[in-house]
Amino acid sequence: MLQAIAAETKGEAYSAETATELDRVYRNISSNVGYMPAKKEVTALWAGYGLALAALAALAAISLGVKWP
Repeated sequence: MLQAIAAETKGEAYSAETATELDRVYRNISSNVGYMPAKKEVTALWAGYGLALAALAALAAISLGVKWP
């Protein structure tokens, strides 16, 4: 089944019957697969969280102030 999937997707199928063969397969795969680091700006997201929590705290303070004599 994996051979068929590999052929359909133009990939490779590996088999390993021992731990040594499995180690070799993982090394081969890791040399073929990589990653690209990406930076993402998250300042606005955290600022939005802070604003929401500040608004919630202000509403809680007003609510408590109204109930106290």
